[in-house]
Amino acid sequence: MSEIHFHISRQQSVFPSRLTSTAYRLRAQLGRTLDLTDKNLLVRLGVDLGRYTEILYDRTQKIGEAVNFLGFEGMLVPNARHESTNLVVFPQNCDLDELQEIEGTEIDWTAWRNSR
Repeated sequence: MSEIHFHISRQQSVFPSRLTSTAYRLRAQLGRTLDLTDKNLLVRLGVDLGRYTEILYDRTQKIGEAVNFLGFEGMLVPNARHESTNLVVFPQNCDLDELQEIEGTEIDWTAWRNSR
């Protein structure tokens, strides 16, 4: 949600008051997932951690392209704006029937921003 909020905020001078969003909890059965959450490993792969929160996607996209090319179904990466982990899924490398929606929750962006 931090990532979505960041991108919406940078595109609008005022955060949209009537924006409706839903966050979904999914269950994924992935066989080959690469764990790239070790920031030292990211540095060795050429990621500048001092600028990780900036919109500099060239290096991270190249890493993602390589992981996809190697046939991994997904990769775990650190979130750039929150102390959490993102799961990136490569749909062409996995059986999408293995992704199951567990629940959907409507996001109240005003309440979410106030809780931060």
